[in-house]
Amino acid sequence: REAYIDRARSSYDGSFKRNGVDLIEGHAEFVDSHTVSVNGELIRAKHIVIATGAHPSIPNIPGAELGGSSDDVFAWEELPESIAILGAGYIAVELAGVLHTFGV
Repeated sequence: REAYIDRARSSYDGSFKRNGVDLIEGHAEFVDSHTVSVNGELIRAKHIVIATGAHPSIPNIPGAELGGSSDDVFAWEELPESIAILGAGYIAVELAGVLHTFGV
């Protein structure tokens, strides 16, 4: 899992550099429509993208503990015969496509 994440991150970093995108990590808040404060540093730009990341949301319903999350997929040693994917976010959609390609 970590190796996959490292490769993906490296790929994104390379794409950012090739396209002139500066990646700045930290706590951010908008000061005005073209200025953000990141860890106290003011940054101005014509276009600003805030990418907050994502984490699985496990529903508070009976039986939820019997399922798993998108994080668990990367720890699998074998693919299941079938799977039900709940969620309409991009991670669920991407995992559904990948698992379908693998015949799940």
